[in-house]
Amino acid sequence: MLVSELGNRLGKQCVVSFNLDSEFGNISRKYKLTSIGKIRRIEKKGIILVNSPHNDSLPMDFSREMEKLGAVNYAGAWSMGLDITETAIMPFFTDLILIPSVVVDAVIIKGEKCHMYFRFHQNNHTEVNSIIMKHSSMMKGFTIPFFGDASNRVDSIHQLSSEIPLHYIEINTRVPPRSMDIQKDKVITVFGNNWMREIKYLIEGDTHSVYYEQGKLLTEGGETVEISKQEKIYETTFQNPLIDYYFTQCTDSYIALLGMGQKLQGKDFSFYIVIPSMNLERFTGIMLQSFSKFNTWQMSLQEVMPGLRL
Repeated sequence: MLVSELGNRLGKQCVVSFNLDSEFGNISRKYKLTSIGKIRRIEKKGIILVNSPHNDSLPMDFSREMEKLGAVNYAGAWSMGLDITETAIMPFFTDLILIPSVVVDAVIIKGEKCHMYFRFHQNNHTEVNSIIMKHSSMMKGFTIPFFGDASNRVDSIHQLSSEIPLHYIEINTRVPPRSMDIQKDKVITVFGNNWMREIKYLIEGDTHSVYYEQGKLLTEGGETVEISKQEKIYETTFQNPLIDYYFTQCTDSYIALLGMGQKLQGKDFSFYIVIPSMNLERFTGIMLQSFSKFNTWQMSLQEVMPGLRL
């Protein structure tokens, strides 16, 4: 299982909590909701892709209030893009993800409280502290429920899955020759064809990721940022039409894509995705469409399983 191979390479985890001062925060407090989300930055706009389970016991007023916010109810899940551009959340998130090793896994919204979960490497400990100190006073109700050693990636998924049920999907592919340019592909020229990576974020066509090098760097410098030379951990950007497809389709469908890890070994390329179980039906449609759209990648489904059974 690919997610198990990632282990605990980043080593540190932090959870910060703050009030969600928005109309959705009011609705969430009023109806005692528990939702999960992923923060996306699209050009100069910031949104949280919020997914909330549908509950038949809630009054009709709840549905009307959610629809006023632009939320869509599909197959037992409320999904929406919550605009946070003008809130204190966005500058905090923007500064945070600029730290090379930081990977923001998810936000859990319980009532009016928003809990942000992220992991990072010990070598960026000072930068993380500085960003927290810089922004904490600008966010109402700011607390730090956890700051310390991280569990491995599987356990971090379990932790989130205890709040909202999650699903893990793993797909194997084989990179077609025209998609692997050993002379121009900046990832191949630096890391070769034997590495693992975790997605940080996508912005303006470039996907920022943390790389776990399996061999030896072929070239150094350029856009590659060293996180830990001893542990062979780096940060850089890449472009991949298959990965871009999943990001775009999930964003357009308001599906919180909570984690994506990838591995290249030779021409064999595998990746996993973690999503809220409530959106499994819609995600399945996106996945099956990718199989036909990217037919030259020889895609095959490896695993689909609930997060708590990993």
